[in-house]
Amino acid sequence: MKRFFLFYLLFLSSFAVTAQPSWVKKASKSVFTLKTFDAEGALLGSANGFFTSEQGEALSSFSPFRGAVRGVIIDASGKEYPVACMLGVNETYDVAKFRIDIKKAQPLTIASQKQPQGIETWMLPYREVKNVPFGQI
Repeated sequence: MKRFFLFYLLFLSSFAVTAQPSWVKKASKSVFTLKTFDAEGALLGSANGFFTSEQGEALSSFSPFRGAVRGVIIDASGKEYPVACMLGVNETYDVAKFRIDIKKAQPLTIASQKQPQGIETWMLPYREVKNVPFGQI
């Protein structure tokens, strides 16, 4: 237990909170919370995800969708949108691709090349915050 606590403190201390670049605030709008429900309307699962296109295509974990009859996402500003359709799933890697009906989503851009060791990495939250924590890989 002491080792876990020490590891936790070291992990937290490796991230600092400071003024972030302007692109971080924009990218934070790409992250959302996914909630799924069973036939009786009870909460079945929850996960975070992000938009991959302006047309509302998104990626998240597949696990919350198991046994679900409907799902919703809650964007960074707190607005809720129903999941319109599933575009694909991979149970092995626990990934789901789906779409919501939205006029324009803020997608994340996936890195096109391997990033160097020691580069700053920003931890995007699922809601807007003033200071986004960052660390180094």
